[in-house]
Amino acid sequence: MVVEPGQTLLDAGLAAGLPMPYSCMVGNCGECMVRLRTGQIAQHEPNCLTPRQRADGYVLACVGCPLSKVTLDISDP
Repeated sequence: MVVEPGQTLLDAGLAAGLPMPYSCMVGNCGECMVRLRTGQIAQHEPNCLTPRQRADGYVLACVGCPLSKVTLDISDP
């Protein structure tokens, strides 16, 4: 799947028909939390992720934009 410049991981995933979890779409609720397996993203800060979640590799798909090719785990965290 290709993510267009400025497009979030969530928008790209939904456009591709993937079962992406989400709710608020602004980084406040954490429903769109997915694990970043490979690659780099930029995401708006501050957001609802805890330091532990960040350390465990979680990102928010609704505010995350890829900076490189990424692999995500979209199953339940």
